[in-house]
Amino acid sequence: MIEEKINEQEYPIIGAIGAASPTVPYNPTTGVKTGYFLRELIEKKGGSLFTGGMEGVGIDIYVGIALYCKEHKTTEDHFFVLFPEGDLKPADGKYEEIASKVIGKPLTIIGAGKDFEQRRAGVAEAANLLVVLNGGDGTTDEVIRAIQKGKRVYCLRGTGGTADLLIDYKECPVVRSDIGLENKELIIPVDSIDELISKIEDNYKGTQ
Repeated sequence: MIEEKINEQEYPIIGAIGAASPTVPYNPTTGVKTGYFLRELIEKKGGSLFTGGMEGVGIDIYVGIALYCKEHKTTEDHFFVLFPEGDLKPADGKYEEIASKVIGKPLTIIGAGKDFEQRRAGVAEAANLLVVLNGGDGTTDEVIRAIQKGKRVYCLRGTGGTADLLIDYKECPVVRSDIGLENKELIIPVDSIDELISKIEDNYKGTQ
């Protein structure tokens, strides 16, 4: 069922992931701006965006997407939440509130398994590429699964957590030998949101 739902989304599919409770030095404004400019990229190039339906980085990303939609007077967010099936709501209903009040449309939710372990596996399956800001153990697990499947992972330097850990590993694998990932060429460090968008755009055709 998840494959059918994913296949209904416009490709390429970009997953934006990070911690539900981000650590220092992450700044929520960075997440909002990243969401805004990713949505702008989708407008130019096509595709879809998703998060894992948690608070923290995920909500910040969706706020940025919503601000883009409001500013450009469109209800097409080209966005979905990947979330475990069941009675829980993504971020206790915050995504749905943003979708309804700011964008003016229902939130698209795609069920991915029965728990967050299965949802993390779904992130690697669904994404053509991942954008990582901050991140904890769950984010690291999602990234490792994605890299093992040959997906590119763009890490925004200076946001802390998983993003900076992976950059350290890419640039100095001896220091971070505890990670032990193959295909570290799939880890793409970026120093700014502008560089993030530029590097994704440069490789856009290859993500489909």
